[in-house]
Amino acid sequence: MRRSWSAQIVSALVLASAATSASGVVWFVKPGAAGAGTSWANPIDLQGALAAAAAGDEIRVAAGTYKPGAARNSTFLLNGETLRGGYPAAGGAVADPVANPTILSGDIGVAGMAADNCYHVVWSWGGIIDGFIIRGGNADGLGGGGADSIYGGGLYIRGGTIIDRCKIVRNRAHSGGGAYYFTNQPGSGLTVLRSTIVDNDAFGAAGAPAFLGNGGGILTESQEGAGALIMNRCSVLGNICTGSGGGVNSLDMSIDFQNTVFSGNSAMGGPGGGVQVASLAGPGLGTIFNCTFASNHANYGLGTGGASLSHIWLVNSILWGNTAAGGPVADRQVYGAVMNIEYCDIEGWAGGGAGNISGNPFYVDELGADGMAGTEDDDVRLKSLSPCRDAGRNSEAAIPSDRDGGIRIRQSKLLGGSVTVDMGAYEHPIVTLPGVGLTAPIAPGHVK
Repeated sequence: MRRSWSAQIVSALVLASAATSASGVVWFVKPGAAGAGTSWANPIDLQGALAAAAAGDEIRVAAGTYKPGAARNSTFLLNGETLRGGYPAAGGAVADPVANPTILSGDIGVAGMAADNCYHVVWSWGGIIDGFIIRGGNADGLGGGGADSIYGGGLYIRGGTIIDRCKIVRNRAHSGGGAYYFTNQPGSGLTVLRSTIVDNDAFGAAGAPAFLGNGGGILTESQEGAGALIMNRCSVLGNICTGSGGGVNSLDMSIDFQNTVFSGNSAMGGPGGGVQVASLAGPGLGTIFNCTFASNHANYGLGTGGASLSHIWLVNSILWGNTAAGGPVADRQVYGAVMNIEYCDIEGWAGGGAGNISGNPFYVDELGADGMAGTEDDDVRLKSLSPCRDAGRNSEAAIPSDRDGGIRIRQSKLLGGSVTVDMGAYEHPIVTLPGVGLTAPIAPGHVK
């Protein structure tokens, strides 16, 4: 199972980064354009490209802000295409989402007022979405707007979708604030790669059904264990919900999380400040390898500020500094049923298990310069003295890159110690001293 998950992640990375196939048409988009979309010199607007494109086509989108329409039920509809942002405003051959911010915004009415925003910024029946900032969706349609208008303010997903190099930020919904994925099709999946899910909100409402208010960042649901949620090299930061699963809530679905950070998320009405994984379909549903859970909170008496898990294999991960309304310190980090926990650093842990430790991981700067958990300056990389360095198990580190994109397994002891993976989402960076043959630590984040 470990090999198949890792192979699927690598395949998704290759697919998300690849150019369109020879049979697919390439469309070129700029804000407000009215051309045929055949080149950067003759671009089309985004809704026009989506309407004209077929499954397998690629839509290249230049930097700028795009809104789906004037009505609250307007959305950008993806149906098998590759939607790729991050191209220069004037057009170009290479997409760089950092240098060329490409924004899909649901703020269609009064600027900054959520009440008149669209319900879903993006609706996906399947495809690839790469290189966008997705913000401002508000799925508050309880009592109006249709049955689906209460889920997935940023993205509402009903088919196999890959999200790569995106930022899903400041979206709202009654459930699944940033994104919602539902499937009843075996083999379907949501794959989220190299993305940040930050400052999204799932809010229940007075008189609303009890199942609402879950999954501040992402909510996924399936029927009878169909589908999968895969996350690799992501950051899930500062999301909040009134129910369970502040960062991510996954119900009855296979999950695989690797090289991902969960920091500063909150579940105000149930378990799983960082993550809740609830299984109704039996054991063997999930793996969490090389992840970091820090400063998450659950307003829940049995603990689970970090992760509330069911039928999960948890390896090479750090769960430290998470809080809850009650329970022993270790239970505030992770709590659940049918868990196999090995080679992890868990605050207060006394439960045994191969390779598990309970020492302070010594993050570089857990709260960052702003002193607040759950923001993008949180730095949960490891200091040189961390006991989590070279303390994992290599067999679960099949993905070759850490959260930064650096080499996952490095010989990082100053005097040439063992070549062993670190615990957590980040591998401690090193440099080889010329002519000496020794290794020494360098500033975090400098190895990409």
